[in-house]
Amino acid sequence: MANRFLERLGEGATVPALKKLMRAASRRAHPDSGGEAETFMALRREYEEALAFLEAGIEPASRQPAPAASAAGVRAPAAGHGPAPGPGPASPGLRAFREAVARLGDAARGAGCDPYRWKPPEPLALGLVEAARAFDPAAALALSRILAALMESGAEWHRYPGLMNRSFAFYKACAALADWVRRGWKSDEDACRTRLADLAEPTVALFDSKRYSELPARFAEAAAALALALPSDPRV
Repeated sequence: MANRFLERLGEGATVPALKKLMRAASRRAHPDSGGEAETFMALRREYEEALAFLEAGIEPASRQPAPAASAAGVRAPAAGHGPAPGPGPASPGLRAFREAVARLGDAARGAGCDPYRWKPPEPLALGLVEAARAFDPAAALALSRILAALMESGAEWHRYPGLMNRSFAFYKACAALADWVRRGWKSDEDACRTRLADLAEPTVALFDSKRYSELPARFAEAAAALALALPSDPRV
């Protein structure tokens, strides 16, 4: 499927230009501005796809030359997709934690990471909390809080786009981490870090309900917990 952001930006697209275009599109499509929630979520997914391409330095298929084939007829991997550095060696506790996040991420991806239609299944949520408890008790507490909130979320959440956006970012972070665990691509690790940064970003005036006032902090704590599954970022 064509990506509207990449088509609009054309050759020489940059991350700042993409973010500027997303801000302009969001002003028109956001539910707070009268837009449809489903349309906005679709727009967000296309933006994140375009962001992943640009941050990884990957040319979209529509603009790529045909990849060269080896003598055996095997296509060369796309630039930026190499397996290094990958998850690498890890303690049994860390491996179990990564796998538990990956299972949740795989399930979320299967549902399109759509918080309007999907919630974490209880077995996967409990499995993640148990794996986290054996690895890092503080991470287990943070994840148990946000997973409990997500599992209990209902129609009332749909009134708060900020909640839905953060739910979407949480599921996308888990899905990106699952990709990184399975294939070890640096672009997947970077995509996960981007989603976690979105979750950790301070929230201003997104919630006018006292019932949900603590959730922005809960999402930020969950982001810090998921970040423990990733290797230390050499850029920090």
